[in-house]
Amino acid sequence: MLPFSHESLIALYADYNAAFWPLHLLVLAAALYALYLALRPAKNSGKNSGRIICAVLGAFWLWTGVAFHFYYFEEINFLASLFAALFVTQALFLFLYYGPGRDAPEFRLKADVSGYAAAVFALLALVIYPVADYAAGDAAGQIRIAGMTPAPTVILTVAFFLMMRGKLPFLLALPPALWLAVEMGTALALEISADLYLAAAGLIGLLLVFVKTPEKPVSETKTDAEKTAETDEKPENIKKPPAKKAAAKKAPAKKPAAKKKPPAKKASAKKTPAKKASTKKKKTD
Repeated sequence: MLPFSHESLIALYADYNAAFWPLHLLVLAAALYALYLALRPAKNSGKNSGRIICAVLGAFWLWTGVAFHFYYFEEINFLASLFAALFVTQALFLFLYYGPGRDAPEFRLKADVSGYAAAVFALLALVIYPVADYAAGDAAGQIRIAGMTPAPTVILTVAFFLMMRGKLPFLLALPPALWLAVEMGTALALEISADLYLAAAGLIGLLLVFVKTPEKPVSETKTDAEKTAETDEKPENIKKPPAKKAAAKKAPAKKPAAKKKPPAKKASAKKTPAKKASTKKKKTD
């Protein structure tokens, strides 16, 4: 037996929405921007796109835990403080795992089972929840908005987890799974079949997050061109320039220079002039 009725819960949503309007428009814009970042092609996405998405989700969980559970839901449910702690814990997990100084996750919407499921959950959180609440109630103020109320916030988180490349840490899936179980119990007790089916679908989505084959982030995935370039740069694959062939032509051996004999000294043709006999007679005394 729950400490509150369906009517008191609807009235609580109406008071809560009236107190914070038009903050809903800003929250919706933030959710659509996060979805836009996940839908952009990988080549156009900045390195911080995944970190921004996680910051937006963390802000949604923090706001819902403090503003909705702690300040409003506490009025009709004595367990609301525990739910507030659960939502704040999830916000801390998102900030600690993917905050500044940590590896930023990457989100991509692919044409596969997980991608189609992610698109369905995003549509449920952002469109189906508020439209269904408006159609079922008498007042527009009782609608539930993703980022401000628990159920659509959890469903939107599951949508982004399905778009995440790589493996999701188990701790990040624990708070959403616990709240979806609480949501199912509440829906059964209050006989709200739509909420029961949506919570069950959320649990199936979380299971799919861990069943799908994790993909490496685009930043860690190398293209064929990069792989080829990397292979060519390996030492064993680097082609060495062909060795220059030794010159076949040998330089002609130098003939030993013929030793020149010193020129023979020519016999001096000049004869020493004979001493002329003195013609002068010695004068006799």
